[in-house]
Formats: sequence, structure tokens, C-alpha cells
Amino acid sequence: MPGPEAQSDSDMLTVDEVAKYLRVSRATICRWCGNGKMRAFKVGKGWRVQQQDLESYIQQQRLLQAAVPGDEPLPQLQLGSTPV
Repeated sequence: MPGPEAQSDSDMLTVDEVAKYLRVSRATICRWCGNGKMRAFKVGKGWRVQQQDLESYIQQQRLLQAAVPGDEPLPQLQLGSTPV
């Protein structure tokens, strides 16, 4: 019998669900799962991602982007103007 740490089925996401949520291709998610960039596990031939792992991945990516120096948004241009 599974212990209290067992995840419910609703906490597990398919590759298609993760791809749709992140707005990337299915192939990208499969590649990230296969190379360890995204924590996942195999069920048969397909990958599954736990909701908590997806949330951790998103948080990690936000922290990495925040740590990139000089990565500031570009100034907004209006027609007929030049950047300052």
C-alpha cells in the first residue's frame, strides 16, 4: 500500500499537458525529460512529470533569468522615433 508521500493521478502530467502549459512543442518536453533538464519519470514509453516538479522547474528558470546581468527589456519604439 502506498504511503502518504504517494502522488495522486491528478498530480502527474503527461508530456502533452506540460507542453501545452509551457507553450512549447512536445518534442522539446521529451528532450528536456530525456536529458534531465526537467525532472520526470517513464511510464511505459511515455514520460510523466509531477506537478511539483514542473513548478520547481518554472521557479528555477525564473531565478536563472533574474541572475543574467544586462538582460533588461528593450526600450519601446514609436513609429518615426529613434531609440535614446
